[in-house]
Amino acid sequence: DNGQRTGWYIDDIQIVNKVPVFTGDFESGWADWTADAANGVWEIGTPTAGPAGCYSGTQCAGTVLNGNYMNVLDSRLISAPLQLDAVSGSEELHLRFWHWFDYYNANDYGIVQISTFDANAQTWSDWEDISAHVTDIATFWSLMDIDITSHAGERVRFGFYHYTYNDNGQRTGWYIDDIQIVNK
Repeated sequence: DNGQRTGWYIDDIQIVNKVPVFTGDFESGWADWTADAANGVWEIGTPTAGPAGCYSGTQCAGTVLNGNYMNVLDSRLISAPLQLDAVSGSEELHLRFWHWFDYYNANDYGIVQISTFDANAQTWSDWEDISAHVTDIATFWSLMDIDITSHAGERVRFGFYHYTYNDNGQRTGWYIDDIQIVNK
C-alpha cells in the first residue's frame, strides 16, 4: 500500500512445439505417436493376446493388447509429422513395417494412410489410403512394404487405420512393429 513501481511488461510471446522424433519400434512407449477417435483401441506395450509377443523387443502397437477389439468402431494410430527425403533418378522411398493381424472377416480391416502438410494453407490434407486392406488372419509376423516415392520431399504423417463393421464377431486385430522409411 505504500509504494508503487512500473510493473510487469511482456512482449513476443510464442508457443514452441518440440521437433517431433519419428520412432517406429515403440520401445519408448508412445513417444510422439497419437491415436484418434473417442473409442480408439490402439495401445502400445506388450501384447498378452494376439501374437505371442512383438516382432522385436518388448513393445509394439496393437488394437487392444490384452483381448479382442470391439465391434463397429474405427481408430487411427498416427505418427509424428516427418519430412520425407527427396529422391532423384531411379531412387525410391518406401514405408516398411512388420505386422501381425487377426480380423473376423473382410468387413473388419486395417489400412495404411498418409496425410500431407500444405505449407501455404498451414493445414493437413485428408487421409489418403496407400495400401491394400489388411484383413483375415496372419499367424506370423510379416513385412509390409509400401512405395511412397510420390510423396518424397513432403512433410507427412502416417496413419494405421483400424475399422470394424461386423457386429457378429471379434478378434485380436492388428499389431505393428519396427516401422522404417527406407531409401532404395
